[in-house]
Amino acid sequence: MEKNRRISTLYDQKYRNLVARLVTIRKRINLTQAGLAQKLGVSQPDISKIERFERKIDILEFIQWLQVFSENEHIEVHEIWKEIYEGYCKS
Repeated sequence: MEKNRRISTLYDQKYRNLVARLVTIRKRINLTQAGLAQKLGVSQPDISKIERFERKIDILEFIQWLQVFSENEHIEVHEIWKEIYEGYCKS
């Protein structure tokens, strides 16, 4: 009997939509990959790899991204989360 193989979430459309929303928000607040990387204490290539689906964003990084976005946009994290979650549910 063949075991069901789970496809990496890196290729899951809902994951890709989530990352696309993060990119949209980053661009909306006029934050470059380099600027985001500096605020997060990582390198610009790390951000690029996440945005190009070469590397997954983990949950702690995801929360850090939301915090940086809320600082730049002066909106609450829960508002950003709501936008991302609603997009997730629609996909």
